[in-house]
Amino acid sequence: MFFEVNGNPMFAKGSNIVPLESFQSKATPRRIRNILQSAKDSNQNMVRVWGGGLYMDDLFYQACDELGLMVWQEFMTAGAIYPTDEHSLDIVRQEVNHQVKRIQHHASLAVFGGNNECEVGISDWFTEEPDIDLYREMYVEYYHATVHDELLTLDPVTPRLSSSPSVAARLRLPRHTGDR
Repeated sequence: MFFEVNGNPMFAKGSNIVPLESFQSKATPRRIRNILQSAKDSNQNMVRVWGGGLYMDDLFYQACDELGLMVWQEFMTAGAIYPTDEHSLDIVRQEVNHQVKRIQHHASLAVFGGNNECEVGISDWFTEEPDIDLYREMYVEYYHATVHDELLTLDPVTPRLSSSPSVAARLRLPRHTGDR
């Protein structure tokens, strides 16, 4: 993927970061640092925090800053349709608010991804479902009207994608300033 950093073109090459251990207490700062150092040593310049996993510890982002690794940060939703009742959307707003405020100051943060494969789900996986139109409406409400709007309010600068991968154009979904 192509990025421009400080006016210089950069081709991103990297890895997905998935939960390192079933029991997170075993994912020690030393282990996290070693994995990130291995990425750097193998000429990677970006790591993607996979939306099907969990949010990484602050030490992860600090190590990425120190090592010069860019971070593609996804929100923790993957491959499903999520509820859009007001209570659920309030929880999502709180999650986005907390995570963005926690990591947005890191120099390593390169892009936000709204989710992992939820958009392709409504594009390709659920097309035979009788409620596909409702699912599309729910998707737009959850990611475009809630996650995106909260993210835009908190961090209008960091590039963002509605989904990874994004098929928004094919689905004729809303596009926003800052979407890449």
